[in-house]
Order: sequence, then C-alpha cells, then structure tokens
Amino acid sequence: MRRAEKTGISRCKEPKDRKPCIIRSRLRIGIKRVVIGENKTFGGNENLLRERGLEVVIADDPDCIALMTKFINEKPEL
Repeated sequence: MRRAEKTGISRCKEPKDRKPCIIRSRLRIGIKRVVIGENKTFGGNENLLRERGLEVVIADDPDCIALMTKFINEKPEL
C-alpha cells in the first residue's frame, strides 16, 4: 500500500477496481502509448486504455507468447 500512496492510487474514487484509477494516474504523468508484447495467452483491457485516449500497440511477439505460455503451464495456480 505504501507504493500506492506514493503514486496517488490510494486516493482514487474507484476502490472496487483499481485498473481505471491506475490508468488515470499514468495519463497524468504523460504516458501516451502502451506497447503490449502479446495478448493471446493473457488478455488485458486494451479497450479501456484506448477509451482513455492511449495509443495501444500489440506486438504479438512470438517470444512473449512463448514466455507467457511456459509461465502459465508451469504456474497454472497464478
């Protein structure tokens, strides 16, 4: 929680889901583009990022896909 306090995340008004709040904090510091290595094995919320005005680039990198596939197979509980 200490890190959240430093970034201002803890003061956000959406305690049920911090994702939108984290995105707003990133917009405040000037991030305009997010590059996602892959979204085949583990989908994120790219549409939410786009709705907030961020450019989203999905690289579909084979190495990222292989790494995530390996991780998911080795740690299915996570």
